[in-house]
Amino acid sequence: MGVARGGAPRARLGIYKACWVGGCPDAAVLAAIDDAIYDGVDVMSLSIGSVGKEIPGTLHAVQRGTSVVFSGGNDGPVPQTVTNAEPWVTTVAASTIDRSFPTLISIGNKEKLVGQSLNYNAAMNNSGFQDLVHVLRQPPRRPSTHALAIKTTVEAGAKGLIFAQYTANNLDNLAGCKGFMPCALVDFEIAHRIYFYWEMTENPVVKVSLAVSIVGNGVLSPRIASFSSRGPSLLFPSILKPDITAPGVSILVASGSSYAFSSGTSMACPHVSAVTPLLKSVHPDWSPAMIKSAIVTTAYVTDHFGMPIQAEGVPRKLADPFDFGGGHMNPDRAVDPGLVYDVDAREYNKTAASPTTSILTSHPSPCRTSRTLSCFSALLLMLGQRSNTSFSC
Repeated sequence: MGVARGGAPRARLGIYKACWVGGCPDAAVLAAIDDAIYDGVDVMSLSIGSVGKEIPGTLHAVQRGTSVVFSGGNDGPVPQTVTNAEPWVTTVAASTIDRSFPTLISIGNKEKLVGQSLNYNAAMNNSGFQDLVHVLRQPPRRPSTHALAIKTTVEAGAKGLIFAQYTANNLDNLAGCKGFMPCALVDFEIAHRIYFYWEMTENPVVKVSLAVSIVGNGVLSPRIASFSSRGPSLLFPSILKPDITAPGVSILVASGSSYAFSSGTSMACPHVSAVTPLLKSVHPDWSPAMIKSAIVTTAYVTDHFGMPIQAEGVPRKLADPFDFGGGHMNPDRAVDPGLVYDVDAREYNKTAASPTTSILTSHPSPCRTSRTLSCFSALLLMLGQRSNTSFSC
């Protein structure tokens, strides 16, 4: 056992109830945001949202000096699925980390394949089992799909289960297997090879070995998670979103009185939320826009081998700004970015009152103002760490 701590261990936390089993009602979320504004919090971390719907109330928070950090959604790798894309908030994508749990999968034709697993119980290890391959036919981000597959497999008396999905690194999908049977994750290419052997063999046999742990340069990372929602935004197509990516795949989290792995942009968002108050403590005079600028403009766009970051999906491709915004967060560089961009928070009123947006009422805003509003600055980030200023009017 090691030591677990948060990204900003000395930060004081304020927890506001906004969600229940049935979801997160707009009124409850708005009430929680209002309470946080009243309490004078420095950062809001909001791991909620859905495609085509923006959370109300965050503009007022930013105008009062509170940085707002949102998860970008888990509907990737489809384009135009990013949510929480208002220009005044920081929208976070999810990427992988340099940790892997490979497991050897041996099939009866002596072929050796590699998946990922949390199978460390030698007592449950086996010499072979049959009829265990389950290929997901629903979106892999649905926990109910995995729970149903595991429950059905256990009730059928199977000795093990193999999941197939885009990538084999979302280990939270295996939580339901714990204590019942060995389970493994494979990508669709390996799943096809297992399934072909299973269909063409009269008595197929598959063995899942114990998993091992690999940390560091042996794991290609970071990569943009396949589930991480992609830009551009449907509601704000002229604003580059997401803004940044952070670790969000197989993150160790508290679960009741224990720990578990969890994946999603909801896991990536708190990483950025933790860095934000650290920057605020070093630069107390920075506005939310300046903090966001420091994080986005100092991000890196290469993996630890110096190669361009890849975006998982079918097919895998080189990541672009619609996958990761400015790139992968680099907290050390963000402390001293050299140059930060600022925005007068009142300038965001122009976007909020635009006839093409419907943030608060789901209808075009009839609000008018006699005050002259100038164009606000937005960051247009280019690969290779270049940043230019564009203007949206």
